[in-house]
Amino acid sequence: MVADRLLWLAIGLGVSATLGGCLERRDDDQGANAEPNPCTPCHGASGRPGTPLQQAAPPNDLSGNTEMSAPGVGAHQIHLATTAGHRAIECGECHVVPRTVEQPGHADGKGPAQFVPGPLASYAGRAPRYDAVAHTCSNVYCHLDATPQWTAPRVDACGTCHSLPPAAPHPQSKDCYACHGETVDKSGAIVDVTKHIDGKVEVSQTCHSCHGTPESVAPPRDLAGNTDPSAPGVGAHQKHLAGGAKSRPIACGECHVVPAKVGDSGHLDDTEGAEVTFSGVARTEKHEPSFDAKTLRCADSWCHSPQPDGKPAASPRWTGEDGDPTCTTCHGQPPSAPHVQMSNCSFCHLDVAGDAKDSIKNRALHVDGKVEVVLPTKCNACHGSADSDAPPRDVAGETATTARGVGAHQKHLGASLVFRKVECNECHVVPATVKAAGHFDTPAPAELTFSGVATAGVAKPQWDGVKCSDTYCHGTAVKAGQDMKGSVPAPEWTKVDGSQVYCGSCHGIPPIETDPNKPQTTHPIAYECPDCHKNLSTGFIFKDPSLHVNGKVDMTVGVDL
Repeated sequence: MVADRLLWLAIGLGVSATLGGCLERRDDDQGANAEPNPCTPCHGASGRPGTPLQQAAPPNDLSGNTEMSAPGVGAHQIHLATTAGHRAIECGECHVVPRTVEQPGHADGKGPAQFVPGPLASYAGRAPRYDAVAHTCSNVYCHLDATPQWTAPRVDACGTCHSLPPAAPHPQSKDCYACHGETVDKSGAIVDVTKHIDGKVEVSQTCHSCHGTPESVAPPRDLAGNTDPSAPGVGAHQKHLAGGAKSRPIACGECHVVPAKVGDSGHLDDTEGAEVTFSGVARTEKHEPSFDAKTLRCADSWCHSPQPDGKPAASPRWTGEDGDPTCTTCHGQPPSAPHVQMSNCSFCHLDVAGDAKDSIKNRALHVDGKVEVVLPTKCNACHGSADSDAPPRDVAGETATTARGVGAHQKHLGASLVFRKVECNECHVVPATVKAAGHFDTPAPAELTFSGVATAGVAKPQWDGVKCSDTYCHGTAVKAGQDMKGSVPAPEWTKVDGSQVYCGSCHGIPPIETDPNKPQTTHPIAYECPDCHKNLSTGFIFKDPSLHVNGKVDMTVGVDL
């Protein structure tokens, strides 16, 4: 049948030749038709520009068809021509190209030509197939997973053969240029068609090819090209790497395994997105940190929850909705007991914390997996001054007497012309050492534990946070049933203006009941104070203040009672 067709063609062209002569290879085609290509008498067109193989490919096909809808024509010319998207594809990638016209298997069988895929079409172990009924190719390297229609060819945009970007584990960035700059430009146009659909993937990568910038390999940009911190791939990367006013810079390796090379196992050949694999500081003190990809929060990382009481704080949301961390984001200020209940961190963390509230003096020592503590050895390191261990200053740094931590401390401890100095241990337990139990392991303010003079006589001292009451010091009687008739028996601690303590504030002068309708006191009425209390001079001047408010009533009877 093929021989008959060739003979008919020869006769129709006015060629006086035998069938055998027609089948002879004619590189210069010296026939009467003057055709220079020996293949074009049966298929193709000799007058078309291009290589001999391009001239030999349909149209025309063996039946004379010229439309691409004919299977014998189809996409021949699109494959053989170099386009903006691909290089010219050799005939041998789809057919066996005969060396001569009469080569066995060429013109001695029934058409159409057999599909015999070449090395490019079969690259990477593919098994290409052509469906002669549907006229589609499948599983060819040239088109990857696409199934193009041979009889309805079209020039498609990038993304027809592979998605943009290809599915994971390929990096999910649409910036092809970053890794494939030899082949494609920033606009997505192919810049070198000889390197596209050539059986190779030209890749030129550094860390910032896929994420980050030349200045910093961490996002922004992330693998998808996002730059806003609201994108999980961006988030707080730069916040961690730069550190803040209050924290050291965090190294990439503390949250991720950093590959030595782009192609390292686990880098590009795993699940989508980088795995969060904590190490270093995050695992301090046996913490077991984890990252929740749904809530975008870390849990149990030492960096955000170094609580000594086993109550870890929730980390800020990775994408920044919670704002910048503050001092109380990760730990209390102060942390709960038994931590010292003081808000002035510099007392014990002087290498890290600044004198100003909420300030960090050395951020390299903050969030470093260590707690730099230098406990003071002197009482006045935390409260008091160089002259006295008692406030002012209090543990909050307050110095005004209106502050409860200051109040009337110095009035009690200081020298007076009318009463003795009050010892600290009459109101507080004085610790033997800074670390003594009960000293700083409970919340401020200091507990009042009355003793000594305060409890003399029948006194049962009370403190309500504002005033003292029922203390011997301020007028509780020595004996049951007595009434000292003082005008201010419950003085206000922070009111240090002379209105709370004066002659007559703790006991009457004399301490008598003036209302005849009430039970009368046993104190004499008619005598002057110095007559019985020889420590007192005329004019209410004490000869020895240490004998006043000392838990005893010093009395020398000098008159006839």
